[in-house]
Amino acid sequence: MSDKTRTLVATAILCGITVIMSLPFVGTLILPVVAGTLAFIPAMVAAMMLGFWPGVTVAFVAGAASMIRGFFMPGLLAPYFVNPLVSIFPRVMIAVMAWLVFNALMKTGLPKAVKPPVSAAFAAAVGSLTNTALVLGSIYLYHASSVFNYGQTFAFIAPPLPAVDHASLEAGVTAFLMGIVASNGLVEVAANVVLVTALVVGLRRAKFAKF
Repeated sequence: MSDKTRTLVATAILCGITVIMSLPFVGTLILPVVAGTLAFIPAMVAAMMLGFWPGVTVAFVAGAASMIRGFFMPGLLAPYFVNPLVSIFPRVMIAVMAWLVFNALMKTGLPKAVKPPVSAAFAAAVGSLTNTALVLGSIYLYHASSVFNYGQTFAFIAPPLPAVDHASLEAGVTAFLMGIVASNGLVEVAANVVLVTALVVGLRRAKFAKF
């Protein structure tokens, strides 16, 4: 099997795994406020093991699955994921950042024995943080009018009472989003670092790697 065919087959397999992990409760971390996702692990693995375009392809599939779930699955933030700038773009950037960080660290003078796991761990952390920052940032940026609208999704933070002004509601929403980053986001990062590092190291030892 040629390298090109092997890459195409591996990319297709990882796309399939991504779709399965995007199903409800399959690739999901049930966290206190919202559900964290592990569905973009295959995208990071593809970026590190197969290269830039395979990683972006798998990440796009993960984003498209998130957008579809936004249409059909109820959830606190689900309505905002129908916007591809919230669902697809952050997922694609996960693969881009993971690829950049992994390749940069693999070219450093780190000891050969620790270079792959260290590179994979840092790349996974950056990829996961990229997703959290871009998803929540996109919700804040593109849907501010609905997020700050009285009686909407976040009304429980600052009830829609006449005494609650827009500034107070905005502060409450900001605190809520930062809370997700500080709690659920960090748990998601830790899970992704452990799982992605283990997969990358294991696959490299099995000679299943482009780099």
